[in-house]
Amino acid sequence: MGVSTQQGWGVPCCLPLSCFFFSISSRLGDADAQEQLGYAYKNGAGVRRDKWKAALWLRESAMAGAEAVGDGKPVNVALARSRVLGDSWIWKQKWGGPDL
Repeated sequence: MGVSTQQGWGVPCCLPLSCFFFSISSRLGDADAQEQLGYAYKNGAGVRRDKWKAALWLRESAMAGAEAVGDGKPVNVALARSRVLGDSWIWKQKWGGPDL
């Protein structure tokens, strides 16, 4: 539903509504929704721009992706960090990250 309302596929395009759907899915652990919500907060698309929340959801998405690759093993933060291209800022302590 989030992507459909974001892109206007079969329903009118409504960015705030798409962010609502992404936030529900994100809280349920959907890594793709977490990434979409993170970029929405980063760019101010449908929600007020908030880099701290953007970093939070982009980190959650990266960690969920690393967890899926790790076959249920404990999450490797270094592996998660290596999978996020161009968004190394999300790991800095300034934005709530561990700053390893």
